[in-house]
Parts: sequence; C-alpha cells; structure tokens
Amino acid sequence: MTDPEYVAYYPAPAPAPPPRNERGLILTVVGIAAAIVIAGAVTFGIVVGSTTKLSHSAVEHYIATTYNVAVVCNNGKDMTVRTGRSYPCAGSGVVVSVRLLDGKGTYEVDTGGVSSSQP
Repeated sequence: MTDPEYVAYYPAPAPAPPPRNERGLILTVVGIAAAIVIAGAVTFGIVVGSTTKLSHSAVEHYIATTYNVAVVCNNGKDMTVRTGRSYPCAGSGVVVSVRLLDGKGTYEVDTGGVSSSQP
C-alpha cells in the first residue's frame, strides 16, 4: 500500500484538437475574393462607365451669340463627351458641326470654314 502523502497526481490529458474545417477556410477565401471582385467592378463602373454630358442648349446658345445663327444641336439631346466625336447642329438652312476636343467638354464649332474653340 502507498502512503497517502506520496500519491502522485497526474493532470488529465489535453482534449483532442477540433477537426480542421477546410470548408470554412475555403468559404472565407472565396468570400474575400468575391468582395474584391465586386469592389473592383463597382469602381470600374464608376470610373469607366460614367459619362460626361455636354449641354446641347449651352452649345446652341454659344453658336447663337457667336455666329448669330439659331440651331438645334444633336436633335435637342445632350452630347456624350468623347474626344474626337462630332455632333450636327442644324437651323434654318444652316448646318454646323460641333467636334469635341477632349474628355472635359472642350469643343470646336465648324461652320464650314469659320471655326471657333470654346471650353
């Protein structure tokens, strides 16, 4: 028999670690990747998909005050700003062309020989 003062006490064995959940890790990585793709698509849509418009009435007013000609530009619709793009402006027997010079809306009016730039 052993003496009660000298009984050895051993700690209980450590519990087994929980099984690895590979599925949770995969779902987390896929979720983060999806968030990055969505954020990129939204940013791309805002930066590239956004369109700047040039007011047809502002251009018509400029032509009227500069050349003393009443015209309607782009059939009365605002013009999408794209470098190098041209839009027709027509009035009583007069046809002029508005050509966009940059992505900021600077344009040039061609009246068939007389040109004028307007920012």
